[in-house]
Amino acid sequence: MANQTRIILITLLVICYPAIFTCLAANLNSSTDESSLLSLKARITSDPNNILTTNWSQGTPFCTWIGVTCSRRHSSRVTALDLFDMGLEATIPQEIGNLSFLTYLNIGNNSFTGPIPDEIGNLNRLRFLRLSSNQLGGHIPTSLGMLTNLEMLDLSDNLLTGSLPWSGILNISSLRVIAVTRNYQLSGSLPLEMCGPGTRLEQMRLSVNQFVGSIPENISRCGQLMFISFSVNNFTGSIPVSIGSLSQLQILALGGNQLSGTIPPSIGNLSNMHTLDLTSNSLQGIVPTEIGQLSNLTFLGLAANRLRGDLPQSIFNLTRLQTLSLTNNNLSGNLPLSIDRGLPNLQTLYLGNNIFSGNIPDSISNLSRLTTLDVNGNSFSGNIPITLGNLQQLQVLRLGSNQFTNNLSIPEQNFLTSLTYCKNLTFIRISVNPITGVLPKSLGSTNMSASLQSFIADSCRISGGIPDEIGNLNNLVWLALGDNELTGEIPETLGRLKNLQRLSIFRNKLQGSIPLSFCSLENLYSLSLESSGLSGELPMCLGNLTSLREIYLGNNTFNSGIPSSLWSIRRIQVLSLYDNSFNGSLPLEISSLSSVTELDLHGNQLSGEIPNTIGQLQNLANLSLSDNKLNGHIPESFADLRSLQYLDISHNNLSGPIPKSLESLSNLNYFNVSFNELSGEIPEGGHFANFTPDNFAGNAGLCGSSRFNVEVCKMINSTKSSRKNRLIKYIIPPIASMIVLTAIIILLLRHYGRKLSSVPSDQSNLVHLERISYYEILKATDNLDIGNLIGKGSIGSVYKGTFSNETTLAVKVFSI
Repeated sequence: MANQTRIILITLLVICYPAIFTCLAANLNSSTDESSLLSLKARITSDPNNILTTNWSQGTPFCTWIGVTCSRRHSSRVTALDLFDMGLEATIPQEIGNLSFLTYLNIGNNSFTGPIPDEIGNLNRLRFLRLSSNQLGGHIPTSLGMLTNLEMLDLSDNLLTGSLPWSGILNISSLRVIAVTRNYQLSGSLPLEMCGPGTRLEQMRLSVNQFVGSIPENISRCGQLMFISFSVNNFTGSIPVSIGSLSQLQILALGGNQLSGTIPPSIGNLSNMHTLDLTSNSLQGIVPTEIGQLSNLTFLGLAANRLRGDLPQSIFNLTRLQTLSLTNNNLSGNLPLSIDRGLPNLQTLYLGNNIFSGNIPDSISNLSRLTTLDVNGNSFSGNIPITLGNLQQLQVLRLGSNQFTNNLSIPEQNFLTSLTYCKNLTFIRISVNPITGVLPKSLGSTNMSASLQSFIADSCRISGGIPDEIGNLNNLVWLALGDNELTGEIPETLGRLKNLQRLSIFRNKLQGSIPLSFCSLENLYSLSLESSGLSGELPMCLGNLTSLREIYLGNNTFNSGIPSSLWSIRRIQVLSLYDNSFNGSLPLEISSLSSVTELDLHGNQLSGEIPNTIGQLQNLANLSLSDNKLNGHIPESFADLRSLQYLDISHNNLSGPIPKSLESLSNLNYFNVSFNELSGEIPEGGHFANFTPDNFAGNAGLCGSSRFNVEVCKMINSTKSSRKNRLIKYIIPPIASMIVLTAIIILLLRHYGRKLSSVPSDQSNLVHLERISYYEILKATDNLDIGNLIGKGSIGSVYKGTFSNETTLAVKVFSI
């Protein structure tokens, strides 16, 4: 009976053992998963929404924790961990590699730091890995090559360095996406063997890094590729001809590299292509007509290359094209008369800085989706179409630097009035065109005032006054009307432009003074009114515009003192007041211009000395004080202007020597002190070795090297001067001291003599007065040695003197 019982128990144990073992293993593994998750929680240093802090608790089943998904088949095994965009700050623990059932890991868009642990390579079931948009650093671990089931790898927007472990990653046959964009420091070159048999790679995103070398021809072996983004790297060589065999390719982004050669016509075979970006390379030759075969193309970027020749007309028949970017090449040709038919979906047209010519066709106004029209810097001529006002979506209009000849005073040519119907227009540039006529009052219309931020019309031939209505453009940031033929006064209404940052009305025929309303332009950064015929006094309140960085008021007839408030604008970088009639002196407060790089005050009536405090302007590069009435010496503090490159103090009344310390100004390229009253030796060290005689002309007292066309400095004069200096410094003071000391001794002798005459005869023999020479005093005090100094006061010093007869006296030496 006992044996039968034993046999039954053994049989039951054998039958149940696998189940018991599986149960124990499951509990053990689930415990490991929980422990791994808690290790991750322990690494979190910031959880702004308290999601994991409060939810991931050991008191609740971890399969119910936020972001955690467990398997249905394998009880309590974690298969997915999704912590995307939770604002977490943490590091990735090594224990992450213990989540052996994990197929999905997404911790993107947080602030994880530190390295990617090697143990992540243990997750052999992993299919989806996203660590993007964090601050992970260090090298990409080679263990990623062990993730044989991986389909998507996204490490973009981190701080990773080194190279990609290509040999391992490209052997993952299941891999579809590689994304490492915007790590900035990833480097190395692409492998010669890009893809092996059975490769399923669809996307390679390597943009904004430091990859080098050429794009290998056998990239064509990656036949499933749909997305190639290698832009903003350092790739060289030419675009492989074989790239045209990637029949699935939809996006090819190679911009911002150093690619050369020509655009291969084989690109025209990529019938599925919708984005082609080759901008900012060194591509040459013509644009192949085959590009016109890419009927699905929506974006074509060829800007900033060295392309030349006529643009193929076939490109103007890409009916799905939304963006055409060709700026900064040498392309030529005309725009088709029916551009609206070939490009009905066009939204942005960039043709700037080429040599296109002819007229702008009226049909361009039918491109109802157009938001940007840029033909700046070409040779277009004729009139700007007044029908541009039909472009209701237009936001940016750049027509500058062409040969447009509209007369704004003729209604049929006044395109500016038509633009008032463009309610979304923010930017207008028409500068450097022979456009004539007067500015219309309609510029200040309600539509314009709601949207327009920049109106740039400098270097045209616009005449008449500045309309008051411009003051209605309350969103205006940049107003440029310089180099025209404007007349009248600057309207007070410009003071309403509270958002204005740049105001340029230089080189016109205006009159009057700067309106006081300008003091309300609290956001003004740059003020340029040079050569505009303005006069009067500068408003004192200009100094209250603390946002000012540039002031250009030169070549007018301002005739006041420079307002003291200007010297208090600490962030001013350029102060240009040349060729006016400003008077007064330069204040000590000039040192407050701590950010100034250019200070141009030449051609005024400034007088007095150059203050020593000017040496505190450590950022000053250009200083011109010429053609004034300044006097005194050249400040030694000029030697402290370590950034100084240009110094012109010619045509003043300066005297004295040129400080030798100026030889230390290592950046000084221009130096002019001509036509002053300077004297002494011209320095020859530093950049003075490069200066010419013209820089020192008109100073009769200067001497030095014969190459400066001045007299050679005479040694005798130098010796006499040296002797004179030594006489004044070393000889006269001791003689004067001796004379004073002798006088004091005589007075003391007379005083004591009177006292002795009244002393009884039995005491008179105790005092014996003698004459003491200056030499004996020096000997008794060891040449007034400091070791014999008894005391020092405001009028002199007292020394202990021991004379040859062993008499000890106090000797007082008066300071002269």
